[in-house]
Amino acid sequence: HRLTHSPHDDSPGSWSPDGMAIVFTTGRWHPERFSDIAVLTLADSVVRQLTSGPDSDGSPLWSPDGSRIAFARVSRDTVPNRLCWIAPDGT
Repeated sequence: HRLTHSPHDDSPGSWSPDGMAIVFTTGRWHPERFSDIAVLTLADSVVRQLTSGPDSDGSPLWSPDGSRIAFARVSRDTVPNRLCWIAPDGT
């Protein structure tokens, strides 16, 4: 069963600990399809963008308590790649 419907790439991520949302990687918001992190809430099928910018974000994983999402950020600049985290509400 398909969960998302985007003309651009959506890649698997991970389910929230409560099973009510899934975090995933998508190229839908970037003209060059660099990947951002998004959350799909199952109750309303709403997709919310969590990250944006010139870097590619990927491999999102929920923390065991559901309070944070860890992800890898690959920079297009000379900055080393980073391990980052964000709250599920985007803060």
